[in-house]
Amino acid sequence: MLTLAGLKRYLVFFVIERETRRVTIAGIHPQPYGAWMEQLARNLTDPVEGCLRTAAPLIHDRDPLYTRVFGEILTGGGVQPIRLPPKSPNLNAYAERFVRSIKEECLRRVVPLGEAHVRQLVHEFVEHDHHERNHQGRDNQLLQRPPPPVNPDADVERRERLGGLLSFYYREAARGGGSLSAPYAQEAAARAPLDHNSVGVGRLPRTSGRFSYSRRRSGHGCGFCAPTVQSLTPRRVAKSTFRLSGSGPA
Repeated sequence: MLTLAGLKRYLVFFVIERETRRVTIAGIHPQPYGAWMEQLARNLTDPVEGCLRTAAPLIHDRDPLYTRVFGEILTGGGVQPIRLPPKSPNLNAYAERFVRSIKEECLRRVVPLGEAHVRQLVHEFVEHDHHERNHQGRDNQLLQRPPPPVNPDADVERRERLGGLLSFYYREAARGGGSLSAPYAQEAAARAPLDHNSVGVGRLPRTSGRFSYSRRRSGHGCGFCAPTVQSLTPRRVAKSTFRLSGSGPA
């Protein structure tokens, strides 16, 4: 990330439910530490608003940020933390695939300018992923909204996010079927609550290789990520990367 003080790295912690592919951004911080992770665990297992309040296992990798106290707080909230073996990203494939998507479709195409910009980028992509992005693993359907009846005679409309970086094309719904351009506030009120029956956690991979899907169809995955800029020129951005944190060299 580019700031007035120079280049700076922020880590984004996310949780993904393996059954529905829904992603929750749990926290964004420049230098996560033990106390911050402990509070993060309390927020995740909050009995009212925590996304892991009804989950059983929580899969995570061997990142040192997942401390013993972090695991004890999860256990106290009814969540069973499961630590992955070394070098086994395929065991948390859904989280790894989300990392690849947000990198290739969003973060590698933008130079973040400050923390607020990073938060906006992540928030907009998650909204796009939930409401406007088809998922092949879910029968090529949208995650949280069934498509309304389509009027074949209507013009194709385009909804943009982040200045056109993310786009969604649709036709206006048929009479009586509503409209895809309705405010998100109305859609949120009609969404059914998700049943988080089990969870898996993992950090974002340091490299983007092949991704294999786990046979398990339920759970969550999570991870850390850090958008950075390696070099800039006065005329253009020479290169931007999305560096991932975790054990081993970045």
